[in-house]
Amino acid sequence: MIVFCDFDGTITVKDVGAEFFNNLMTEKRPDVLEDWLKGKINSKKCLTIQCSYVRAAKKEIDALLDKIEIDKTFPHFYNTLKKNNIELIIISDGFDYYIKRVLNNYNLDDIKVCSNKLILYK
Repeated sequence: MIVFCDFDGTITVKDVGAEFFNNLMTEKRPDVLEDWLKGKINSKKCLTIQCSYVRAAKKEIDALLDKIEIDKTFPHFYNTLKKNNIELIIISDGFDYYIKRVLNNYNLDDIKVCSNKLILYK
């Protein structure tokens, strides 16, 4: 048996993607998110545009991610799945970098993740 689970706002208390862009974009572009919500653009186009406005050092990104809280019931849920030999896979439209960073902060880095890949440039 496999359980598939969302990440942003499901495992985490807040939507990490929203926190990421709200805090790190150099220019706010609510029109891009509105276009995505209305189906005018797909998620890839939305994320590509939003990422083009992010100018942040890795340490700034990590500092933001290190403040992200997970739902306090999630570790128990995950441990119950493991004890019963049920695999958990996170399926997310978010980015692998922040998902793995947050999971690692809670010693949950053994969970499989299927998401968008974020490449940080120096």
